[in-house]
Amino acid sequence: MVALRILATEGGLWIAIAGVITAVVGLLIPSRKRLKSVTIIMAVVAGFIGVMPLSLIPRTISQADSALARACGPIWNEHIPAIDRNEVRAHAYAIGDAILGLSHAPVIETDVAIPGADGVVLSGIRYQRSEEGRPQPVIIAMHGGGWSGGSVSEGAACHRYLAAHGYLVYSIAYRLAPATPFPGALDDVQAARVWVTAHAADSGGDPSRLILMGRSAGAQLALVAAYERPDPSIRAVVSWYGPVDLVKGYREPPWPDPLHVRALLRDYLNGTPKDQAVAYVRASPISYATRALPPTLLIAAVADHGVLIGFQRQLHDRLEATGTPVVLLELPWAEHAFDRFPNGPGAQMSLYYLERFLAWAVSR
Repeated sequence: MVALRILATEGGLWIAIAGVITAVVGLLIPSRKRLKSVTIIMAVVAGFIGVMPLSLIPRTISQADSALARACGPIWNEHIPAIDRNEVRAHAYAIGDAILGLSHAPVIETDVAIPGADGVVLSGIRYQRSEEGRPQPVIIAMHGGGWSGGSVSEGAACHRYLAAHGYLVYSIAYRLAPATPFPGALDDVQAARVWVTAHAADSGGDPSRLILMGRSAGAQLALVAAYERPDPSIRAVVSWYGPVDLVKGYREPPWPDPLHVRALLRDYLNGTPKDQAVAYVRASPISYATRALPPTLLIAAVADHGVLIGFQRQLHDRLEATGTPVVLLELPWAEHAFDRFPNGPGAQMSLYYLERFLAWAVSR
């Protein structure tokens, strides 16, 4: 179900193109009138489904621009060096990029072994520019997979793009549930952060400008890792459709629930909120929204069947009340893990605002 919804929305341009082609063929090829009518109707429906997300882009851009200005200030871009302003995407969505893919300079990808907690060694991938230059902000990215799966290659297209545009990116693994319940994965992330901070300069990184970023389960880890241990080197934290309130997430799961949220949480936290009350609170990013925290970008899918949009809005409001710069980017058509289509409207728009938010955050 989730995969089909992602295909229908993020691959909508191709569905619309297929619909137009089918309609034209149906008109040109001789056939029985009824069959021709059915073919054309189905083609029109396919075209409508494909175009629907694109029709929502202008309003989404307007709302996102306002959210960025509210969080970072109306003249936020004036604080960014000109060299960095020239690096970012010019358009929130481009049909050419949807068809041809996002182009960028060559990037070097290197497999790395990173010490985790408890003596384990974590796998990782480092993405960096092929040419040397000024020290780059460092991104540590955590993959999704419900805390029980996933791969460091997740989000590779995004990581390559960011590396080509001035960031040193480490995509890291962590121990998985249920074999290693919470806080094992969080301990791994914190240990990896210490190692990256100590070694990033060797690869051209600036460890005093650190960004934690994650997708889904990895976003929960990124948020808690940034919030639990305040560190001035953490300039920003980015959550792609991450769980933020695990207590309510268990008590109020989505319906339908194709990801089996309660089972994932039980495996990750070694029980229910009644059994593991302290762990559920500690693992919930919203628990820390009582003081000013690192600037936060929440990328949220309004049609998410894994992480309900209401929880994202609650975290945004609480962070805003503490004075934390926070941007909530709401994609009204998007489903959980929408960026599996790296050229789709959701991924393109997310990258557009991600670049701007990070450029502002690392320039403060």
